[in-house]
Formats: sequence, C-alpha cells, structure tokens
Amino acid sequence: MSSSKLSAADIRHHITHDLTLDQVEDLQIWLADHLATLERQAEEWLPPTANQVVATRRLGKSCLLLEGVKCGKENCRCASGKLHGPYWYEYWREGSRVRKRYHGKQIRS
Repeated sequence: MSSSKLSAADIRHHITHDLTLDQVEDLQIWLADHLATLERQAEEWLPPTANQVVATRRLGKSCLLLEGVKCGKENCRCASGKLHGPYWYEYWREGSRVRKRYHGKQIRS
C-alpha cells in the first residue's frame, strides 16, 4: 500500500504496533525537520499575481501584497501602463486553492 493511501489512523497504528523505539525516534527527528521545511516554505511563499507588486507583508499564514492593478477597460489609462492604486490584497491558501481578499489603500491596524 502506498503512503498516500494510508489514513492518519493507519499511520498511527503502524507506528504504535510495528516500529521499534529507535525507528520511532528516527521518525520523530525526520518529522521535526520536515515540519521546519514546510513552515519555512510557507513563510517564503508569495502568491501568483499578474499585477505590479509594490510591497509585501506577512500576516500569520497570509501574505499581503500592495499591488497596482488594471481594470480591464480598453480606453482606460491603465491599459497604457498607468495602473490604479496601489491597493492592498491579502492572499492565503485553503488546501490547493489560493484565496484573495481586498483591503483597500490602507491596512487597518
């Protein structure tokens, strides 16, 4: 059975019934290293955006981007490069989806 098909309960059962103390200790060290890597990647993550990013800030597991944006109107000034804003947008992940929330010209503290 591949590890991707094991449920959390299956994994716990395997750890508590089939592994030796040394194996569990090795697993604990590996998990701590893996968790640190995942946390570092989450901190370094920037969402994909087609807009011009002026500044970034971290907010827990979210990322705030100050972006210049295009409205999409053909004859607008932004079509030739003078973007609107910049405006703050908050990005975060929910599973594999990236979510976005508009915050406006200033972030309320």
